Amino acid sequence: MTLHVESRERPRTWGRADGRPSAMALLDYANLVSEESERDSPLMSHLMIGLVRAISGLAPQIEHLEIRAYGGWLNEGIITSSASKAMRALEGANPFPVTHPARRHALLHGEIRIVNTLLSLPHVEFGETYRMRKRPPRIRLAKSPVPDRCLADATSCPAAVLKRFTKSASKTCPTPDCSVTCGEAFMTFEQKMVDTMIACDLIEASQSADLALVAVLTCDTDFLPPLIYASSTASAQVAVVTPDRCWRSAHIEMLQRAGVRLLPEEGSNGDA
Repeated sequence: MTLHVESRERPRTWGRADGRPSAMALLDYANLVSEESERDSPLMSHLMIGLVRAISGLAPQIEHLEIRAYGGWLNEGIITSSASKAMRALEGANPFPVTHPARRHALLHGEIRIVNTLLSLPHVEFGETYRMRKRPPRIRLAKSPVPDRCLADATSCPAAVLKRFTKSASKTCPTPDCSVTCGEAFMTFEQKMVDTMIACDLIEASQSADLALVAVLTCDTDFLPPLIYASSTASAQVAVVTPDRCWRSAHIEMLQRAGVRLLPEEGSNGDA
């Protein structure tokens, strides 16, 4: 197993150079890995083994699996604490080589990569996938000026006050004589470009005849369009793999009509 921020040159064919049947998994790390799993080594190992078993079940012929983990790994080109935590968690939960879940007396080899480049453009490093904002996400009230049944008016209702205070980073605290600004009181961390990178690599990898399977590991239904598009042009089988049922029935039907495999296959617990 290798675990590193990838920026080296890669060929435009994404299978193994030695010709061994292989698959690629694109891990939407923050979406699929909870903070609890990241802190708990046995729980993280259980998660990774479960994903590997599911992928090998869809493509039992594979002998090698590459897992590419995407997330907010760089802030102004500097490795973030999120990246460091992910590296430790994934390295500790590395399942490879593992007894092949679908083939007796065989091993499944593989590797996990923390990535910040695209498959097709390994020389272009995306150094701003993690951003800090000095304010919370924009707050919208369900009703204006105050919610129904609110006993206060718009000047004293906490919900309305919070909305006004967080309107911009320069807004000052509504408490008399307090000079603290919204930007000093709140801080938001968010990922940038991560979903787009996964979508680009999904489309690129799925067109490789050298791969038996390309799986996206996510519960995020924003990937529905690129999954359907990738499947329509793919040489490899396209799949979505999650540890639990998290896709809505309507989206599952769309994936199935497009030829995208999905595990778990039955039912749904909600939306992502």
